Amino acid sequence: MRWHRRGVGALACAVVCLAGARVAWPQPTGDGSAVLVSSFDVEAPVGAHAWLGEGAAMLLADQLGALGVTAIGRDERERALEDLRLPSRGALARATLMRVAQLVGASALVMGTVSARDGLVTVTARLVDIETGRLLPDVTAQGPVASLPDVCAHAAAAAAAALGRRPAAAPREAVPMRMDAFEAFVKALGTSNLETRARQLEAVSRRYPGEGRVLLALWDAETGLGNHAAALAAVRAIPPASPQAREARFRAALSLIETAQLDEAFATLRALSEAAPFASVWNGLGVVQLRRGAVEAGRPTYYFHKAAEADPDDPDLCFNLGYAYWREGNGPAALYWLREAVRRNPADADAHFVLGQVLATSGSPAEAARERELARRLSERYEPDGTGRTASLPSSPERLGRALEPPRTSTLEAALVEAARSNQRDQARFHAGRARLLADEGRDADALAALRRALYLWPYDADALLLLGRLQLRGGRPREAVDALRISLWSQESAAAHAVLGQALFELKDPDAARLEAQRALALEPGSAEARALMAKIDATPAR
Repeated sequence: MRWHRRGVGALACAVVCLAGARVAWPQPTGDGSAVLVSSFDVEAPVGAHAWLGEGAAMLLADQLGALGVTAIGRDERERALEDLRLPSRGALARATLMRVAQLVGASALVMGTVSARDGLVTVTARLVDIETGRLLPDVTAQGPVASLPDVCAHAAAAAAAALGRRPAAAPREAVPMRMDAFEAFVKALGTSNLETRARQLEAVSRRYPGEGRVLLALWDAETGLGNHAAALAAVRAIPPASPQAREARFRAALSLIETAQLDEAFATLRALSEAAPFASVWNGLGVVQLRRGAVEAGRPTYYFHKAAEADPDDPDLCFNLGYAYWREGNGPAALYWLREAVRRNPADADAHFVLGQVLATSGSPAEAARERELARRLSERYEPDGTGRTASLPSSPERLGRALEPPRTSTLEAALVEAARSNQRDQARFHAGRARLLADEGRDADALAALRRALYLWPYDADALLLLGRLQLRGGRPREAVDALRISLWSQESAAAHAVLGQALFELKDPDAARLEAQRALALEPGSAEARALMAKIDATPAR
């Protein structure tokens, strides 16, 4: 079983690596009230105080949250930067950070500097209004290094006021770690080597037992290393009264799945679903049922449906549902949900491959071949290995999230996928338009090559598929034309596609099916010359 990040990696790199690709950036999809807090720059002298840049940002985000301001802090910022292929360490330009803030749905950005001299720490927060791009007056707070949480609390209150955010009626109290524990924790998070980070976090957790954030970070590291038993032990050490207790129960369930303790995982998730009916919980229940082949407490598809209802834009949930229906032998339902998965994430190689498998068993060999070819182009896993072996899925392709509550960066991932899809559409339209010009000039071979490029980028372009069907029919390949035209009609019904499909069926000596297509075309467009000509041709054909 793999941990999946909604499959936006390759798309994000192609679309938003800020390298000059033309992208129509989507409007923020958040509620407009969130604040993205970036890591602060550390002013010289750095030395032993290098950790203060991330530490101050984390504490400031915590204090903003305590005031009732939705703050996007380190974890989600790191996920966003990873998806955008941007470095999480080192200074980023203000314009780049503003772009990230836009994509995660934030209306304001907090960045700045921190310095420590003569036992005093100075935190200077620079505030940016994302909608206008306007810099607001800086906010500065100062105090002893040992009282960094108090310094950040003052900075957060001033920042909230400057941004026009009213504190909650009853602000909750932020519960910071002990200062020495927090310093060790932040330093461990800054370690790039995962194994080293895990060992450092383990040492911090031994010195300061029960710190929920430390233990969740240790779970992340151990899970990334595949040490699922150690990950399980880490989150089980989080006290029931901890603010991280519910998240710990969810992650424990994920570790239980990985260690094949499926009954306990199901019981944990079932209990969580009553208090936290999030998509991630329903999805986890579906994975457990799929893995243990059980239906007594509900089929996997039941839970995956609940997950998809809770988060309908997540392509991974559509994939899980389609894959589960395929495992159940329900071909039509599998086709529907797998197509929904590739609509939402066209670069999902596994979804294309499973879709190809389903199509191959449902009598659509041409479409199945194209889906497998797409899978091959998108992932080396499906490349021929020279031994004659057939490509196959990973042993457990179902996808699990890694967080209980849906992160705000899900808006980023949706935005990235939509931006990538928009970019793909633009390129596909270019190649399809060129194909039409070539077809008008009678250069069918060149037109077909351009259409192949268009359909690789956008497999369900109804107009491109209609042109492909016309060219195949003109080239004396009516059977191939039928496949292309049926996919075109599945993508978008049109009188023209019905009429051309009828012509292909007529050439395949099936006048009854051809007549039905002509009638459908005329029902949609009574004046269709193509459909009327086809009906006349059918009527003039002697009955056999």
